[in-house]
Amino acid sequence: MSVTVQQSNPNWLQRLQRRYTDAPKTIKVGYPEGTEAATVSYPDGTRVIDVAMQNEYGDPFKKIPARPFLLLSRKDIIEQCVPIIEIAVKALNDDDTGKYDRMLDTAGSVAAGIVKQTITDLRDPPNSAKTIKRKKTTNPLIETGIMKQTATYKVVDK
Repeated sequence: MSVTVQQSNPNWLQRLQRRYTDAPKTIKVGYPEGTEAATVSYPDGTRVIDVAMQNEYGDPFKKIPARPFLLLSRKDIIEQCVPIIEIAVKALNDDDTGKYDRMLDTAGSVAAGIVKQTITDLRDPPNSAKTIKRKKTTNPLIETGIMKQTATYKVVDK
């Protein structure tokens, strides 16, 4: 007895991998270009995005230590957003673009919320005594709350 195998869907795995690797959209979190967050300024004219990056990476000239709130948010974003992204991937596979878009929006909203919570919770490195006296708070990333309030996300086409 002989058996003949006929492949009905050649290269399906490669096509599937390419489809997800080349997903049509991505999520940007923090202060993405094209959002209000990228254009908001403090009353003195300083852009919030500049202060955010100064805090994320530090500024040795101004003696500001790095407080990488975006990087520190990454682990929680991955843990909480992976299940949502899995639903988005299934929707993409099912050609349900509406559900795909909704899941990306959900994941973006969750991620932005995590960034905001990290800004609230971060305490290390602490403010200097001089800064605490001026700000009247020990929270290193909150003075006016504008940086926290404006953190957001944007779903963009790749």
